[in-house]
Amino acid sequence: MPLGAGTYHTCGLDESGRAWCWGSGGEGQLGQGELLSSVEPVVVLGGLRFVQLIAGAASTCGLSTVQELYCWGRNSFGQAGNGTTTLSTVPVRATGLPRLQRLFGAAEHVCALDADGALLCWGRNDLGQLGDGTTMPRPVPVVVGTSDTYADAAAGASQTCGLRTSGAFECWGAQVPIPPYP
Repeated sequence: MPLGAGTYHTCGLDESGRAWCWGSGGEGQLGQGELLSSVEPVVVLGGLRFVQLIAGAASTCGLSTVQELYCWGRNSFGQAGNGTTTLSTVPVRATGLPRLQRLFGAAEHVCALDADGALLCWGRNDLGQLGDGTTMPRPVPVVVGTSDTYADAAAGASQTCGLRTSGAFECWGAQVPIPPYP
């Protein structure tokens, strides 16, 4: 069962791709349609199938089998990527995104690689963790960097790092930037 661990909740996928979550649920991050916690795994509502889950401080996002983004839970910085800051107790699809390959999550911001290798980030940005040159929260994904593509990334609570396909490694956000390394 692939897992995603948040601050006070955890989610995982069963063999069929259904999402299950447990732990703190006071902000809807368990996806069960209520603001309740659970010591046992509860199925995420909606009947969706996922290939990857990430869990943040009080939110969860999943990459569906058709490469679409769904998020639920706290959304105070727009970390659901759907253009709002509205909390949701069930998965809500982020619209207008290209097909995604992989998600990278942190406390209150999310990043994803699209099918072309572009790195997109959204959510909390008070320390520049989205890599768009600002410190404004973004409720919709913004493209990081220039025309270079990324091979991998990682997101921490207040910083993000990316590995470009050229082999250059760079970070942005709290206590960075670190210059690109070949």
